Amino acid sequence: MTTAHRLFVAAALAGLIGGCGDERWVEAEVTIPPGVGSVCVTARGSGAVAYSERYEAGEPGGSVVFIEGDEVSGHVILEATHRRGGRSVARARVDAPFGTGGLPVALSPGSCVAFEPPPGAELATIAGAEALVALDEDGDGIDTLVVDVGDDSQDLGGTPRGVPTLVGGADLDGDCLPELWGMSAGEARAEGRTIAIDGDALTFGDAGTGPRLFVAGPSGVSAVTHDAVRRSLSGAPSRTIVAGDLNGDGIDEVVAGGDSGIEVFFGGEGGPVIAPGATPRGWTATALALGDVDGDGDLDLAVASDAGLGLARNRGDGFLEAASVPSLAPVAVRVGDVNGDCIEDVVALGGDGAASQWIAGGVDGLGAMIALGDDVIDATFAALEDGRPQLVLLRSDGRVEAYAP
Repeated sequence: MTTAHRLFVAAALAGLIGGCGDERWVEAEVTIPPGVGSVCVTARGSGAVAYSERYEAGEPGGSVVFIEGDEVSGHVILEATHRRGGRSVARARVDAPFGTGGLPVALSPGSCVAFEPPPGAELATIAGAEALVALDEDGDGIDTLVVDVGDDSQDLGGTPRGVPTLVGGADLDGDCLPELWGMSAGEARAEGRTIAIDGDALTFGDAGTGPRLFVAGPSGVSAVTHDAVRRSLSGAPSRTIVAGDLNGDGIDEVVAGGDSGIEVFFGGEGGPVIAPGATPRGWTATALALGDVDGDGDLDLAVASDAGLGLARNRGDGFLEAASVPSLAPVAVRVGDVNGDCIEDVVALGGDGAASQWIAGGVDGLGAMIALGDDVIDATFAALEDGRPQLVLLRSDGRVEAYAP
């Protein structure tokens, strides 16, 4: 055989196994989440991707059978990535050995398995680095780290990327591979693509009408298609914007904030619609981040503002209620699982010269704080080496550091 895989739906599985003889295979049971978006299933050995297939969200799940061949031998690394609105929202990964009796494995994006965080390491030093993003550009399950160096960007190996003012990775063309996106001079820019926008902050999502760029700026909040068709959502001046599924229906909500308040737009078949009263009254925002910090399965909202750190916990229906937090004054916030306990934590970035903290999430909300230093200017969560997520810090002297708790 010259290929490392064959694709069979569950109904064809029995006939396949009966005719395999001494062939060795792995059977993967794939769960496809409801809602919008897609699931990208990939298979690889220790190198390049040998198989990649995209399934629309809402399709029934089933079995995929991978047969050992020249490209993949001994074992196969399987990964299912749930993408919604161009970005990755959940992953499932397993390293499975081939066997003559088959080996059923489960690929269910979003089902967290507790893990031991990888060891810490200094990854590179990039002079003049100002910001940091992570994206899996080649579908191998390992993220590439890219830093913003003023008018350009580069990866940790020093290769220029030609995308300034980094935003992150988004797979807007549906090929299961995210492109690196930034924004500059009224444009959202990827390598080889530009989309006209009107604003200073950008995120990606699908609020029910397909992948969109959601833009925040002095003139308000808008949704922009790949063809630069713009729809205004609100005229309230905004400085920061995020997207995520707050009410569990598989469709994104959009949250935007600024000096005049924080607004939530609930997604649906007609696109996002403002939801009055969905956030605590009187809150403002300079930076926002979404994540499940109390482990109940719903996304909560971390807020940085001139008033300090805020946390709004999700009631379960997408409405957010104020929770107690430590007294901090971050310039930015990130949310992700630092310690591998399947409950996301808050990273409060103080910026150069001010303390940054990792604040542990828990069933009762935010808990213990651990100092990260007074020189952290950016942070992201990335899958490095064996695919386990890890907090990565960018320090003011240009050091990029994989953090270990």
